[in-house]
Amino acid sequence: MANGQNNNIAFNTGLTYLCNRNAETAGNATDFAVVEGSIAELQRSQDNRAAGNTFTPTPASGCSTGFPYEHLSNGGSPFRYFYNPLSANAEEEPFCFPAATVVKIQDIENECNLDAPSEEVPDKDLADLQEKVLETRGDFLTAYEAYLNLLDGGDSGELFNKVEGITLLNRGTRLNELYNTSPYLSAQVLQEVINQPLLSSAHKTEVLKRNPESLRKAETREQVLDYGGFSGVEMDTLRAARARTTPRDSVEQALGSKQAILHLGANRLIRHYLVDTSAWQLDSIRFWTTAKWSAPAAYRAVDTYLATGDTTAARAALQSMETDFGLDPAQEQEHELMKTLKEVDIARISQGKGWHELGEAELKALEDIAYYGSTGAGVRAQNILNAFYGAGHYHEPILPTGIQALSTPGSNRPETRKAHQVPAQVQAFPNPARQSVTFRYTLPEGIEQAELSIQDVNGQTIAVLPVVEGQATASWDSRPYPAGLYFYTLHLPNHRLATQKLVILR
Repeated sequence: MANGQNNNIAFNTGLTYLCNRNAETAGNATDFAVVEGSIAELQRSQDNRAAGNTFTPTPASGCSTGFPYEHLSNGGSPFRYFYNPLSANAEEEPFCFPAATVVKIQDIENECNLDAPSEEVPDKDLADLQEKVLETRGDFLTAYEAYLNLLDGGDSGELFNKVEGITLLNRGTRLNELYNTSPYLSAQVLQEVINQPLLSSAHKTEVLKRNPESLRKAETREQVLDYGGFSGVEMDTLRAARARTTPRDSVEQALGSKQAILHLGANRLIRHYLVDTSAWQLDSIRFWTTAKWSAPAAYRAVDTYLATGDTTAARAALQSMETDFGLDPAQEQEHELMKTLKEVDIARISQGKGWHELGEAELKALEDIAYYGSTGAGVRAQNILNAFYGAGHYHEPILPTGIQALSTPGSNRPETRKAHQVPAQVQAFPNPARQSVTFRYTLPEGIEQAELSIQDVNGQTIAVLPVVEGQATASWDSRPYPAGLYFYTLHLPNHRLATQKLVILR
Protein backbone atom coordinates (compact mmCIF):
# COMPACT_ATOMS: atom_id res chain seq x y z
CA MET A 1 0.00 0.00 0.00
CA ALA A 2 1.42 3.38 -1.01
CA ASN A 3 0.16 6.16 1.24
CA GLY A 4 1.43 9.71 0.96
CA GLN A 5 4.13 11.34 -1.11
CA ASN A 6 6.62 8.61 -1.87
CA ASN A 7 8.00 10.34 -4.92
CA ASN A 8 11.76 10.31 -5.29
CA ILE A 9 13.51 12.79 -3.01
CA ALA A 10 14.45 15.20 -5.80
CA PHE A 11 12.31 14.41 -8.81
CA ASN A 12 9.19 12.59 -9.86
CA THR A 13 10.58 9.43 -11.50
CA GLY A 14 8.44 6.48 -10.56
CA LEU A 15 8.80 3.48 -8.30
CA THR A 16 10.97 0.59 -9.37
CA TYR A 17 9.09 -2.72 -9.45
CA LEU A 18 10.86 -5.98 -8.95
CA CYS A 19 8.66 -9.07 -9.13
CA ASN A 20 5.91 -9.93 -6.71
CA ARG A 21 3.94 -13.11 -6.21
CA ASN A 22 0.55 -11.85 -5.14
CA ALA A 23 -1.14 -14.88 -6.68
CA GLU A 24 0.21 -16.80 -3.70
CA THR A 25 -1.75 -14.57 -1.31
CA ALA A 26 -5.17 -14.64 -2.90
CA GLY A 27 -6.82 -13.37 0.27
CA ASN A 28 -5.57 -9.85 -0.43
CA ALA A 29 -8.47 -7.62 -1.35
CA THR A 30 -6.17 -5.33 -3.33
CA ASP A 31 -2.75 -6.07 -4.79
CA PHE A 32 -1.58 -2.47 -5.16
CA ALA A 33 -3.33 0.42 -3.43
CA VAL A 34 -2.96 4.16 -2.99
CA VAL A 35 -5.24 5.22 -0.16
CA GLU A 36 -4.65 8.96 -0.45
CA GLY A 37 -2.05 11.51 -1.42
CA SER A 38 0.52 11.37 -4.17
CA ILE A 39 2.76 8.58 -5.39
CA ALA A 40 5.36 8.55 -8.12
CA GLU A 41 3.34 8.82 -11.29
CA LEU A 42 5.18 6.18 -13.35
CA GLN A 43 4.98 2.57 -12.17
CA ARG A 44 7.42 0.41 -14.10
CA SER A 45 10.59 -1.65 -13.93
CA GLN A 46 14.05 -0.17 -13.44
CA ASP A 47 14.70 -0.05 -17.21
CA ASN A 48 11.33 1.56 -18.00
CA ARG A 49 9.72 -1.68 -19.12
CA ALA A 50 6.51 -3.34 -18.10
CA ALA A 51 6.34 -3.93 -14.35
CA GLY A 52 6.08 -7.71 -14.59
CA ASN A 53 3.89 -8.22 -11.55
CA THR A 54 1.65 -11.17 -10.83
CA PHE A 55 -1.79 -10.22 -9.61
CA THR A 56 -4.30 -12.06 -7.47
CA PRO A 57 -6.70 -14.10 -9.62
CA THR A 58 -10.00 -12.27 -9.89
CA PRO A 59 -13.21 -14.28 -9.33
CA ALA A 60 -15.50 -15.02 -12.23
CA SER A 61 -17.83 -12.29 -10.97
CA GLY A 62 -15.33 -9.77 -12.29
CA CYS A 63 -15.11 -6.23 -10.99
CA SER A 64 -18.70 -5.08 -11.05
CA THR A 65 -18.42 -4.06 -7.41
CA GLY A 66 -14.66 -3.65 -7.27
CA PHE A 67 -14.39 -6.33 -4.58
CA PRO A 68 -13.59 -8.82 -3.13
CA TYR A 69 -10.52 -8.57 -5.37
CA GLU A 70 -9.12 -5.49 -7.07
CA HIS A 71 -5.77 -5.40 -8.84
CA LEU A 72 -5.12 -1.67 -8.50
CA SER A 73 -6.99 0.62 -6.10
CA ASN A 74 -6.27 4.33 -6.29
CA GLY A 75 -7.72 7.03 -4.07
CA GLY A 76 -4.86 9.45 -4.76
CA SER A 77 -3.31 11.16 -7.77
CA PRO A 78 -3.47 9.46 -11.18
CA PHE A 79 -0.57 7.22 -12.19
CA ARG A 80 0.40 5.09 -15.18
CA TYR A 81 0.96 1.35 -14.98
CA PHE A 82 3.08 -0.49 -17.55
CA TYR A 83 2.37 -4.14 -18.45
CA ASN A 84 3.42 -6.58 -21.16
CA PRO A 85 0.41 -7.82 -23.18
CA LEU A 86 2.41 -10.68 -24.75
CA SER A 87 3.68 -12.15 -21.51
CA ALA A 88 3.22 -15.87 -20.95
CA ASN A 89 2.04 -14.89 -17.48
CA ALA A 90 -1.68 -14.27 -17.93
CA GLU A 91 -1.87 -12.52 -14.55
CA GLU A 92 0.51 -9.69 -15.48
CA GLU A 93 -2.13 -7.40 -16.96
CA PRO A 94 -4.27 -5.58 -14.39
CA PHE A 95 -7.91 -5.32 -15.39
CA CYS A 96 -9.66 -4.55 -12.13
CA PHE A 97 -8.94 -0.92 -11.25
CA PRO A 98 -10.45 2.61 -11.30
CA ALA A 99 -10.10 3.77 -14.90
CA ALA A 100 -10.40 7.41 -13.84
CA THR A 101 -7.11 7.35 -11.90
CA VAL A 102 -5.02 4.55 -13.43
CA VAL A 103 -3.81 4.61 -17.03
CA LYS A 104 -2.87 1.14 -18.30
CA ILE A 105 -0.02 1.16 -20.87
CA GLN A 106 1.27 -1.72 -22.96
CA ASP A 107 5.04 -2.07 -23.03
CA ILE A 108 7.77 -4.58 -23.85
CA GLU A 109 8.80 -7.55 -21.76
CA ASN A 110 10.35 -7.06 -18.35
CA GLU A 111 12.27 -10.17 -17.39
CA CYS A 112 12.10 -10.44 -13.63
CA ASN A 113 14.60 -12.39 -11.58
CA LEU A 114 12.81 -13.55 -8.46
CA ASP A 115 16.02 -14.81 -6.85
CA ALA A 116 18.18 -12.16 -5.17
CA PRO A 117 21.91 -12.32 -5.91
CA SER A 118 24.24 -13.99 -3.43
CA GLU A 119 24.75 -11.89 -0.30
CA GLU A 120 28.54 -12.06 -0.42
CA VAL A 121 30.36 -10.88 -3.52
CA PRO A 122 33.26 -13.16 -4.50
CA ASP A 123 36.67 -11.55 -3.95
CA LYS A 124 37.46 -11.73 -7.65
CA ASP A 125 34.33 -9.69 -8.49
CA LEU A 126 34.39 -7.18 -5.62
CA ALA A 127 36.68 -4.57 -7.19
CA ASP A 128 34.80 -4.69 -10.51
CA LEU A 129 31.47 -4.17 -8.76
CA GLN A 130 32.82 -1.26 -6.72
CA GLU A 131 34.19 0.38 -9.87
CA LYS A 132 30.89 -0.13 -11.67
CA VAL A 133 28.86 1.42 -8.83
CA LEU A 134 31.15 4.46 -8.66
CA GLU A 135 30.92 4.86 -12.43
CA THR A 136 27.12 4.62 -12.27
CA ARG A 137 27.05 7.16 -9.44
CA GLY A 138 29.08 9.57 -11.57
CA ASP A 139 26.68 9.12 -14.49
CA PHE A 140 23.69 9.68 -12.21
CA LEU A 141 25.12 12.83 -10.58
CA THR A 142 25.99 14.27 -14.00
CA ALA A 143 22.45 13.62 -15.22
CA TYR A 144 21.02 14.97 -11.96
CA GLU A 145 23.02 18.21 -12.30
CA ALA A 146 21.75 18.58 -15.87
CA TYR A 147 18.20 18.07 -14.62
CA LEU A 148 18.59 20.73 -11.95
CA ASN A 149 19.81 23.14 -14.64
CA LEU A 150 16.57 22.54 -16.51
CA LEU A 151 14.31 22.84 -13.45
CA ASP A 152 13.11 26.46 -13.14
CA GLY A 153 15.84 27.47 -15.57
CA GLY A 154 18.55 26.43 -13.12
CA ASP A 155 17.63 28.88 -10.36
CA SER A 156 14.40 28.12 -8.52
CA GLY A 157 14.88 30.94 -6.01
CA GLU A 158 15.28 33.57 -8.70
CA LEU A 159 12.28 32.40 -10.71
CA PHE A 160 10.15 32.22 -7.56
CA ASN A 161 11.08 35.83 -6.75
CA LYS A 162 10.23 36.91 -10.28
CA VAL A 163 6.75 35.40 -10.02
CA GLU A 164 6.27 36.94 -6.58
CA GLY A 165 7.33 40.33 -8.01
CA ILE A 166 4.96 40.38 -11.01
CA THR A 167 3.47 43.81 -11.74
CA LEU A 168 1.12 45.04 -14.44
CA LEU A 169 4.14 46.47 -16.29
CA ASN A 170 6.31 43.34 -16.28
CA ARG A 171 3.56 40.71 -16.39
CA GLY A 172 3.94 39.91 -20.10
CA THR A 173 7.71 39.47 -19.82
CA ARG A 174 7.43 37.26 -16.77
CA LEU A 175 4.73 35.09 -18.37
CA ASN A 176 6.92 34.55 -21.43
CA GLU A 177 9.75 33.45 -19.15
CA LEU A 178 7.42 30.96 -17.44
CA TYR A 179 6.25 29.65 -20.81
CA ASN A 180 9.83 29.27 -22.06
CA THR A 181 10.90 27.44 -18.89
CA SER A 182 7.98 25.00 -19.11
CA PRO A 183 7.60 22.04 -18.72
CA TYR A 184 10.34 22.30 -16.09
CA LEU A 185 8.57 24.50 -13.55
CA SER A 186 8.82 23.23 -9.97
CA ALA A 187 5.83 22.74 -7.68
CA GLN A 188 6.99 25.69 -5.56
CA VAL A 189 7.03 28.08 -8.54
CA LEU A 190 3.65 26.80 -9.74
CA GLN A 191 2.21 27.38 -6.29
CA GLU A 192 3.36 30.99 -6.45
CA VAL A 193 1.80 31.27 -9.93
CA ILE A 194 -1.52 30.09 -8.51
CA ASN A 195 -1.25 32.55 -5.59
CA GLN A 196 -0.20 35.54 -7.75
CA PRO A 197 -3.14 38.04 -7.71
CA LEU A 198 -1.97 39.90 -10.84
CA LEU A 199 -2.29 36.80 -13.00
CA SER A 200 -5.75 36.01 -14.34
CA SER A 201 -7.19 32.50 -14.18
CA ALA A 202 -6.55 32.26 -17.95
CA HIS A 203 -2.88 33.10 -17.41
CA LYS A 204 -2.62 30.52 -14.64
CA THR A 205 -4.35 27.87 -16.74
CA GLU A 206 -1.91 28.44 -19.58
CA VAL A 207 1.13 28.09 -17.32
CA LEU A 208 -0.23 25.01 -15.55
CA LYS A 209 -1.23 23.13 -18.69
CA ARG A 210 2.32 23.50 -20.01
CA ASN A 211 3.55 21.55 -16.96
CA PRO A 212 1.51 18.31 -16.95
CA GLU A 213 4.06 16.41 -14.83
CA SER A 214 3.45 18.78 -11.92
CA LEU A 215 -0.31 18.68 -12.50
CA ARG A 216 -0.22 14.93 -11.88
CA LYS A 217 1.14 15.54 -8.38
CA ALA A 218 -1.34 15.79 -5.51
CA GLU A 219 0.46 18.83 -4.13
CA THR A 220 -0.24 20.95 -7.23
CA ARG A 221 -3.70 19.46 -7.71
CA GLU A 222 -4.72 20.42 -4.18
CA GLN A 223 -3.44 23.97 -4.76
CA VAL A 224 -5.54 24.22 -7.91
CA LEU A 225 -8.63 23.11 -5.98
CA ASP A 226 -7.84 25.43 -3.06
CA TYR A 227 -7.60 28.42 -5.43
CA GLY A 228 -11.20 27.97 -6.53
CA GLY A 229 -10.92 30.67 -9.21
CA PHE A 230 -10.86 28.46 -12.30
CA SER A 231 -13.97 28.19 -14.45
CA GLY A 232 -15.46 24.86 -15.41
CA VAL A 233 -13.89 25.08 -18.88
CA GLU A 234 -10.48 25.87 -17.36
CA MET A 235 -10.76 22.92 -14.97
CA ASP A 236 -11.56 20.67 -17.94
CA THR A 237 -8.45 22.02 -19.68
CA LEU A 238 -6.28 21.23 -16.67
CA ARG A 239 -7.74 17.73 -16.28
CA ALA A 240 -7.02 17.00 -19.95
CA ALA A 241 -3.48 18.41 -19.63
CA ARG A 242 -2.57 15.83 -17.00
CA ALA A 243 -2.57 13.11 -19.67
CA ARG A 244 -0.06 14.93 -21.92
CA THR A 245 3.58 13.87 -22.16
CA THR A 246 6.50 16.25 -22.61
CA PRO A 247 10.30 15.97 -22.97
CA ARG A 248 10.47 16.20 -19.18
CA ASP A 249 8.98 12.69 -18.99
CA SER A 250 11.91 11.23 -20.92
CA VAL A 251 14.48 13.15 -18.89
CA GLU A 252 13.00 11.97 -15.59
CA GLN A 253 12.65 8.40 -16.86
CA ALA A 254 16.33 8.27 -17.81
CA LEU A 255 17.31 9.83 -14.49
CA GLY A 256 15.19 7.34 -12.54
CA SER A 257 16.77 4.45 -14.45
CA LYS A 258 20.29 5.61 -13.58
CA GLN A 259 19.44 5.94 -9.90
CA ALA A 260 17.70 2.54 -9.81
CA ILE A 261 20.79 0.84 -11.26
CA LEU A 262 22.97 2.76 -8.78
CA HIS A 263 20.83 1.58 -5.85
CA LEU A 264 20.85 -2.04 -6.96
CA GLY A 265 24.64 -2.13 -7.17
CA ALA A 266 25.17 -0.22 -3.92
CA ASN A 267 22.67 -2.44 -2.10
CA ARG A 268 24.57 -5.52 -3.20
CA LEU A 269 27.79 -4.09 -1.77
CA ILE A 270 26.03 -3.10 1.47
CA ARG A 271 24.69 -6.66 1.86
CA HIS A 272 28.18 -7.99 1.21
CA TYR A 273 29.66 -5.97 4.08
CA LEU A 274 26.72 -6.68 6.39
CA VAL A 275 27.21 -10.45 6.21
CA ASP A 276 30.96 -10.33 6.86
CA THR A 277 31.69 -13.25 9.16
CA SER A 278 34.23 -11.41 11.35
CA ALA A 279 32.55 -8.04 11.99
CA TRP A 280 30.40 -5.43 10.33
CA GLN A 281 32.56 -3.12 8.24
CA LEU A 282 30.69 0.05 9.15
CA ASP A 283 32.99 2.39 7.23
CA SER A 284 32.34 0.47 4.01
CA ILE A 285 28.62 0.18 4.74
CA ARG A 286 28.45 3.94 5.33
CA PHE A 287 30.40 4.75 2.16
CA TRP A 288 28.18 2.68 -0.13
CA THR A 289 25.02 3.79 1.65
CA THR A 290 25.96 7.44 1.11
CA ALA A 291 26.84 6.66 -2.51
CA LYS A 292 23.13 5.96 -3.21
CA TRP A 293 22.42 9.71 -2.90
CA SER A 294 18.94 9.63 -1.42
CA ALA A 295 17.44 10.83 1.86
CA PRO A 296 16.43 7.34 3.10
CA ALA A 297 19.99 6.15 2.49
CA ALA A 298 21.36 9.19 4.32
CA TYR A 299 19.35 8.23 7.42
CA ARG A 300 20.91 4.76 7.27
CA ALA A 301 24.34 6.39 7.13
CA VAL A 302 23.46 8.31 10.31
CA ASP A 303 22.66 4.95 11.92
CA THR A 304 26.18 3.72 11.19
CA TYR A 305 27.61 6.64 13.18
CA LEU A 306 25.22 5.92 16.06
CA ALA A 307 26.25 2.26 16.02
CA THR A 308 29.79 3.37 16.90
CA GLY A 309 28.67 6.00 19.43
CA ASP A 310 29.83 8.92 17.24
CA THR A 311 26.99 11.30 18.07
CA THR A 312 28.82 14.38 16.76
CA ALA A 313 29.17 12.90 13.26
CA ALA A 314 25.54 11.70 13.40
CA ARG A 315 24.28 15.21 14.12
CA ALA A 316 26.45 16.68 11.35
CA ALA A 317 25.13 14.13 8.85
CA LEU A 318 21.54 14.97 9.77
CA GLN A 319 22.23 18.69 9.36
CA SER A 320 23.86 18.26 5.96
CA MET A 321 20.77 16.53 4.57
CA GLU A 322 18.83 19.79 4.60
CA THR A 323 21.23 21.30 2.04
CA ASP A 324 22.15 18.13 0.14
CA PHE A 325 18.63 17.18 -0.93
CA GLY A 326 16.57 20.39 -1.00
CA LEU A 327 13.67 18.96 0.97
CA ASP A 328 10.13 19.96 0.01
CA PRO A 329 7.55 20.79 2.74
CA ALA A 330 6.34 17.18 3.15
CA GLN A 331 9.92 15.91 3.32
CA GLU A 332 10.84 18.64 5.79
CA GLN A 333 8.12 17.39 8.16
CA GLU A 334 9.43 13.83 7.87
CA HIS A 335 12.97 15.11 8.40
CA GLU A 336 12.02 17.00 11.56
CA LEU A 337 10.38 13.85 12.96
CA MET A 338 13.43 11.78 12.07
CA LYS A 339 15.76 14.35 13.65
CA THR A 340 13.75 14.25 16.87
CA LEU A 341 13.88 10.46 16.84
CA LYS A 342 17.65 10.51 16.31
CA GLU A 343 18.09 13.08 19.10
CA VAL A 344 16.37 10.66 21.50
CA ASP A 345 18.82 8.00 20.34
CA ILE A 346 21.79 10.39 20.68
CA ALA A 347 20.76 11.32 24.24
CA ARG A 348 20.34 7.64 25.10
CA ILE A 349 23.79 6.76 23.75
CA SER A 350 25.42 9.77 25.47
CA GLN A 351 24.00 8.64 28.83
CA GLY A 352 24.98 5.01 28.29
CA LYS A 353 21.35 3.84 28.43
CA GLY A 354 19.60 0.99 26.68
CA TRP A 355 16.22 1.47 25.03
CA HIS A 356 14.61 -0.29 28.02
CA GLU A 357 15.91 2.51 30.30
CA LEU A 358 14.11 5.42 28.65
CA GLY A 359 12.59 8.01 30.95
CA GLU A 360 9.20 9.70 30.84
CA ALA A 361 10.38 12.61 28.66
CA GLU A 362 11.91 10.28 26.06
CA LEU A 363 8.81 8.09 25.96
CA LYS A 364 6.61 11.16 25.47
CA ALA A 365 8.81 12.29 22.56
CA LEU A 366 8.54 8.83 20.98
CA GLU A 367 4.75 8.80 21.40
CA ASP A 368 4.53 12.18 19.66
CA ILE A 369 6.54 10.81 16.73
CA ALA A 370 4.67 7.50 16.65
CA TYR A 371 1.44 9.42 16.24
CA TYR A 372 2.51 10.15 12.64
CA GLY A 373 2.27 6.48 11.80
CA SER A 374 2.40 6.89 8.02
CA THR A 375 5.97 8.22 8.17
CA GLY A 376 9.18 6.24 8.43
CA ALA A 377 10.02 7.94 11.73
CA GLY A 378 6.54 7.15 13.05
CA VAL A 379 6.84 3.43 12.32
CA ARG A 380 10.28 3.30 13.95
CA ALA A 381 8.98 5.06 17.05
CA GLN A 382 6.05 2.62 17.25
CA ASN A 383 8.40 -0.34 17.17
CA ILE A 384 10.65 1.15 19.87
CA LEU A 385 7.63 1.75 22.10
CA ASN A 386 6.36 -1.77 21.51
CA ALA A 387 9.75 -3.18 22.49
CA PHE A 388 9.89 -0.94 25.58
CA TYR A 389 6.49 -2.12 26.80
CA GLY A 390 7.51 -5.75 26.79
CA ALA A 391 7.26 -7.35 23.37
CA GLY A 392 8.47 -6.86 19.83
CA HIS A 393 5.20 -6.46 17.94
CA TYR A 394 6.00 -5.05 14.50
CA HIS A 395 3.17 -3.42 12.63
CA GLU A 396 2.06 -5.18 9.48
CA PRO A 397 0.69 -3.33 6.43
CA ILE A 398 -3.08 -2.90 6.57
CA LEU A 399 -4.48 -4.01 3.24
CA PRO A 400 -7.52 -2.07 2.01
CA THR A 401 -10.96 -3.65 2.17
CA GLY A 402 -14.26 -2.71 0.57
CA ILE A 403 -14.99 -0.21 3.34
CA GLN A 404 -11.72 1.56 2.62
CA ALA A 405 -12.32 2.08 -1.08
CA LEU A 406 -12.32 5.76 -2.01
CA SER A 407 -14.52 6.83 -4.91
CA THR A 408 -13.22 9.25 -7.51
CA PRO A 409 -15.21 11.75 -9.61
CA GLY A 410 -16.14 10.61 -13.10
CA SER A 411 -14.75 12.54 -16.06
CA ASN A 412 -18.12 14.21 -16.66
CA ARG A 413 -18.48 15.46 -13.10
CA PRO A 414 -16.91 18.58 -11.59
CA GLU A 415 -13.70 17.92 -9.72
CA THR A 416 -14.11 18.56 -6.03
CA ARG A 417 -12.07 17.93 -2.96
CA LYS A 418 -12.96 15.04 -0.69
CA ALA A 419 -15.17 16.24 2.12
CA HIS A 420 -12.72 15.03 4.74
CA GLN A 421 -9.05 14.26 4.29
CA VAL A 422 -8.84 11.47 6.87
CA PRO A 423 -5.34 10.31 7.71
CA ALA A 424 -5.01 7.06 9.66
CA GLN A 425 -4.34 8.98 12.84
CA VAL A 426 -5.30 6.62 15.60
CA GLN A 427 -2.68 4.65 17.51
CA ALA A 428 -2.74 2.37 20.55
CA PHE A 429 -0.07 2.51 23.28
CA PRO A 430 1.32 0.26 24.53
CA ASN A 431 0.83 -2.38 21.87
CA PRO A 432 1.14 -5.19 22.97
CA ALA A 433 -0.55 -4.22 26.24
CA ARG A 434 -1.07 -5.95 29.58
CA GLN A 435 -3.43 -3.57 31.39
CA SER A 436 -4.68 -0.15 30.28
CA VAL A 437 -4.48 0.87 26.62
CA THR A 438 -4.38 4.52 25.53
CA PHE A 439 -5.74 5.38 22.09
CA ARG A 440 -4.48 8.63 20.65
CA TYR A 441 -6.44 10.11 17.77
CA THR A 442 -7.20 13.20 15.70
CA LEU A 443 -10.58 13.99 14.15
CA PRO A 444 -10.64 15.84 10.81
CA GLU A 445 -11.78 19.45 10.70
CA GLY A 446 -15.54 19.65 10.81
CA ILE A 447 -16.02 16.35 12.64
CA GLU A 448 -17.06 16.94 16.24
CA GLN A 449 -17.85 13.43 17.45
CA ALA A 450 -16.95 9.85 16.53
CA GLU A 451 -16.60 6.40 18.08
CA LEU A 452 -13.73 4.03 18.65
CA SER A 453 -14.74 0.36 18.63
CA ILE A 454 -12.76 -2.66 19.82
CA GLN A 455 -13.45 -6.13 18.44
CA ASP A 456 -12.20 -9.62 19.30
CA VAL A 457 -10.94 -12.10 16.70
CA ASN A 458 -14.51 -13.28 16.06
CA GLY A 459 -15.59 -9.80 15.03
CA GLN A 460 -17.61 -9.27 18.22
CA THR A 461 -17.57 -5.65 19.44
CA ILE A 462 -16.51 -5.72 23.09
CA ALA A 463 -16.15 -1.99 23.74
CA VAL A 464 -17.17 1.35 22.21
CA LEU A 465 -15.37 4.51 23.34
CA PRO A 466 -16.71 8.00 22.53
CA VAL A 467 -14.20 10.47 21.08
CA VAL A 468 -14.55 14.23 20.73
CA GLU A 469 -13.30 16.99 18.44
CA GLY A 470 -9.59 17.69 18.22
CA GLN A 471 -6.51 15.71 19.14
CA ALA A 472 -7.11 13.73 22.31
CA THR A 473 -6.84 10.33 23.94
CA ALA A 474 -9.21 7.61 25.10
CA SER A 475 -8.38 4.83 27.56
CA TRP A 476 -9.56 1.23 27.76
CA ASP A 477 -8.98 -1.31 30.53
CA SER A 478 -8.04 -4.62 28.90
CA ARG A 479 -7.71 -6.63 32.12
CA PRO A 480 -11.18 -8.26 32.00
CA TYR A 481 -10.34 -9.80 28.61
CA PRO A 482 -8.11 -12.79 27.79
CA ALA A 483 -4.76 -12.56 26.03
CA GLY A 484 -4.88 -12.59 22.27
CA LEU A 485 -5.39 -10.53 19.14
CA TYR A 486 -7.94 -7.71 19.04
CA PHE A 487 -8.82 -4.98 16.53
CA TYR A 488 -9.70 -1.30 16.92
CA THR A 489 -11.43 1.04 14.46
CA LEU A 490 -12.22 4.76 14.50
CA HIS A 491 -15.72 5.38 13.09
CA LEU A 492 -16.61 8.80 11.64
CA PRO A 493 -20.18 9.78 10.69
CA ASN A 494 -19.68 8.87 7.01
CA HIS A 495 -16.39 6.99 6.99
CA ARG A 496 -14.20 4.74 9.03
CA LEU A 497 -10.45 4.46 9.25
CA ALA A 498 -8.50 1.27 8.64
CA THR A 499 -8.91 -1.38 11.29
CA GLN A 500 -5.67 -1.93 13.21
CA LYS A 501 -4.34 -4.72 15.40
CA LEU A 502 -4.02 -4.71 19.16
CA VAL A 503 -2.26 -7.49 21.08
CA ILE A 504 -3.14 -8.24 24.71
CA LEU A 505 -0.60 -10.12 26.83
CA ARG A 506 -1.09 -11.81 30.19
